[in-house]
Amino acid sequence: MKKTLLFLTLLFWVSVGMKLSAQTEWAPLGAKWYYEFPYNYNNAETFITIESIGDTVINGITCKILEQECIREPFINRIYYTYKADDKVWVYDGTEFRLLYDFTVPPQGEFTAYGPHLYGICDSVTNVKVESAGFEEINGISLKYMTVVLSEFGWYFSLYNDDPTKISEKFGSYGFMFPQENCAIDVPGPTWLRCYEDSEFGFFTTGVSDSCTYEYGVGVKEIELADNIKIGPNPVSGILNIELKGNLESSNFSIYSSTGKLIYKALVNSQNTQFDITAYKPGTYVLKIFHEGVFRAGKIVKM
Repeated sequence: MKKTLLFLTLLFWVSVGMKLSAQTEWAPLGAKWYYEFPYNYNNAETFITIESIGDTVINGITCKILEQECIREPFINRIYYTYKADDKVWVYDGTEFRLLYDFTVPPQGEFTAYGPHLYGICDSVTNVKVESAGFEEINGISLKYMTVVLSEFGWYFSLYNDDPTKISEKFGSYGFMFPQENCAIDVPGPTWLRCYEDSEFGFFTTGVSDSCTYEYGVGVKEIELADNIKIGPNPVSGILNIELKGNLESSNFSIYSSTGKLIYKALVNSQNTQFDITAYKPGTYVLKIFHEGVFRAGKIVKM
């Protein structure tokens, strides 16, 4: 009887361990990431997807094949090869595998990460400093994470975001998957992770966008800001005035932080509306207005 109970207990913990291992697998087949991507001088916004489409062997190492696609900017479509071992994630640079994430580094420690550039024009490496580390629960699963900063000037995980970036052992950076070097003028870059999903882990959204595939300024009619919408003052320190002309009453109005976090959302029912943003931290904010299938976005600076 005791042997039977011991066997069942061991079997239980083995099965639990196998389940947790599967749930924290890096880039399982079918895994898909959605990243926000402003372009056209920030007058339009679309999304980039990265999907795990298979396995292959490179330099004797079994790795995942990741396919990157953008329906609006197809020239950035490319293939990556990656794998995870011993709490480290690696990515292939065309010759050898280079370190991308290292979850063994303690807070205040550093590692060197390889960043394949979105446009393939300046693939390089950068120093990554770990600010903090711990565990977070997502979809009922406890996952390792670390928050990091890129110590070299001109590098980022999330364009326009100077704050530390969180990196999850399950889906990587909450910014873009790979660190990016700002090495060219007027070249748009990705901002942050919108959604991640795979068959074992399920679906996860960071909440930075209304949907994984949200777009504006692309294939939809845009409101002419100067003619139909007046927002001011800009910069602003307290009261923000919004004037909607024509038939734009009953528009949905949203304010987002520079990291893509939704700060405020309301229905504007009159031509002249005031919002008190005195309590907002100084910085750049993105305003989005939606009315009957028409989108418009702009930026304000809070002083």
